[in-house]
Amino acid sequence: PSRRRSNGIQKLMKLSQDILRKIIKEEIDDYIMGETKLTKKQVKGRDDDAKEIMKNTKKQYGEEEGEDAAYAIATNIQKAKAKKGDNT
Repeated sequence: PSRRRSNGIQKLMKLSQDILRKIIKEEIDDYIMGETKLTKKQVKGRDDDAKEIMKNTKKQYGEEEGEDAAYAIATNIQKAKAKKGDNT
């Protein structure tokens, strides 16, 4: 029984390490790239902006790529607003 328990603990520790590595990598990548996380208000603004421009981006890029493009553009809009200090 103790061997089985230690094996389970080892698996749990490895999983924890993998999760921590992923989180640390994402944080480092964000720091290096100068990326910032959007606030809840900015996420709502991004979603609203994306819905407004999605028809055009889907027409231009196709269904799936158009949706991705709309969200990418809307994210950049929200980041630009945050940089300027615009809270809308």
